[in-house]
Amino acid sequence: MSGDAELRIVVNPEGMDADIGVRFLARCFGTQWTGTMYRWYLQRSFGGETPDRLILMDGERVVAGCGLAYRLLRTPDGTVHPVSVVVAAGTVPGERGRGCYARVLQAAVDRSALRGCTAVLGFVTADNATGRGLRRRGATVIASALHRAWSVRYRTIASSTSCSAVSTVLRYASAACARCTLASRTPPTSAPPSNIGSETLGPNE
Repeated sequence: MSGDAELRIVVNPEGMDADIGVRFLARCFGTQWTGTMYRWYLQRSFGGETPDRLILMDGERVVAGCGLAYRLLRTPDGTVHPVSVVVAAGTVPGERGRGCYARVLQAAVDRSALRGCTAVLGFVTADNATGRGLRRRGATVIASALHRAWSVRYRTIASSTSCSAVSTVLRYASAACARCTLASRTPPTSAPPSNIGSETLGPNE
């Protein structure tokens, strides 16, 4: 394990599929991933907006990462807000407890702001470790439910990238998130790992 000074965020690294793909996610989540699931959750574009992948490196080693999916959220006043959704955030088991997730989350907020997002959203179960990390960083919890698929109840956790319009977005996020995150295509036929969810976060503590 290197010192924390060696930690750095890399955005959309090229030529690293073997290091940040299916096997990396299986290590983080302890569950089976397939290439189809990987493409669906982490590589699927929406409305012409390509997703981002944020990877935390310790020297030359991948220690943590997450995906960012970009969606549109319409509030009742008709305003459409660009938002990001944190997807499959995970830390390699041996690297937990170093503050890796906090660095990944801050990078996600910074990247989302750069892409013009009003807020960063995450979908987690009530007992999810990542959700606790988000709350410690001041995110707002909104009760929500995943639309029919897999019958799992989730919490929506939102963190702002700027002050403008954030209160409006957070107020109506629970009503709009299901609409803004569901795509027109059917997700992979197999249910996701129990700690993945539709557009959600992963283990980090």
